[in-house]
Amino acid sequence: MRLVAWTMPAFLFALPCCEQVKAFAQPAGGAQATTATCPPLPSAPPVTPTPESAVGVFQSNPKAVKEVLSKRVHGDQATPDNIRLLQAVCANAHDDACVADCQLLLVPQDAPAPKKSAVDQAREALLQGRPEAAKTLLLPIAAKGKPSPEELKVLKAACDALKDRACLDVVKAKH
Repeated sequence: MRLVAWTMPAFLFALPCCEQVKAFAQPAGGAQATTATCPPLPSAPPVTPTPESAVGVFQSNPKAVKEVLSKRVHGDQATPDNIRLLQAVCANAHDDACVADCQLLLVPQDAPAPKKSAVDQAREALLQGRPEAAKTLLLPIAAKGKPSPEELKVLKAACDALKDRACLDVVKAKH
């Protein structure tokens, strides 16, 4: 008995196993080849990055990590974890604008706006043309104790707009 060594052509190694079978299953003489169904290929298990692998990627290419995270945060994957991670990456890169942007994104959208101080409310009232509202907010503060220089400045502007001499006397006495 004589053994014959047979080698498979190299191009067939690139085909999946079932495709290799189909290639050799064609009958000679141009007859119809049978169609073999390939079994589904097993799916690869999902790759779960470990903290160690993430650190390795960050250390090797921090700019790419920042770019990917930035796309996620400003795209459809803006999770709090992604935002915090981008904020940490930006802090390591000393990118203050990015850190501030991330901080704004972390504030809940339904959170109430911070309460404005009396001087801020009075300043807004003056800008809206309501000096009497500004005076009503700041005059009690000035009359009770020692007002801040900013409060006195806004109160003086309100008193000037109203041409109220008594109010201006209170401002001068406290100044």
